[in-house]
Amino acid sequence: MDSEKPLPRIYHACGRMDPWYEMNQMVRGFFEGLKENPYRYHYAEYLEHGHTYPFIEQALKDYIRAMEILYSEKS
Repeated sequence: MDSEKPLPRIYHACGRMDPWYEMNQMVRGFFEGLKENPYRYHYAEYLEHGHTYPFIEQALKDYIRAMEILYSEKS
């Protein structure tokens, strides 16, 4: 973060029924705790999904839409 290079944007998705849900919440807390959101961190949570293919399918569609918006904005 201290370099002059642009930082990657981070999109994080998790299903509420994921067996690693609590670990994902720790990761979320870390990124949301960074001052001024330098990674343009975005979190998406899916209440009715776990770590399953239907979750992945929906999350990928949402990720593509989010990245189109994030990358169309000026850094």
